[in-house]
Amino acid sequence: LECGLGWRPQKNWIHFSVPDDSRPHFVHTVAPQHRVVTVAADGSCENDEWLTEDYPPFLALAAAPGVRVSGSATAVRWNRQQGASVADEFLALLHTKDAQGRYTTMAYTFSARPPFSVSAVSRP
Repeated sequence: LECGLGWRPQKNWIHFSVPDDSRPHFVHTVAPQHRVVTVAADGSCENDEWLTEDYPPFLALAAAPGVRVSGSATAVRWNRQQGASVADEFLALLHTKDAQGRYTTMAYTFSARPPFSVSAVSRP
């Protein structure tokens, strides 16, 4: 991919597909910003970009001393019962790595439509 940070390897991007849009979508960063980008056929990032910058659990994870937060695996469609309605979302995994090199995996959900806002995160 020709987008992201050129000075370090690009990995742990979370892929997902949106039914109304043939372009690949990726969660580029999870925390503190949940940044979603679309990628063109030539591998370049397109101008579409959506951010969730104020999700408290992600802010707390990012502020923890010595902890790095990364994406993990491909997101899958997830329909969660929310009262009388069903929330159309994606379910994705993230992992943290602490200063001692220990990993913790957590699940989180985000909206299946732009701006792909984060809606929930599991406990470690």
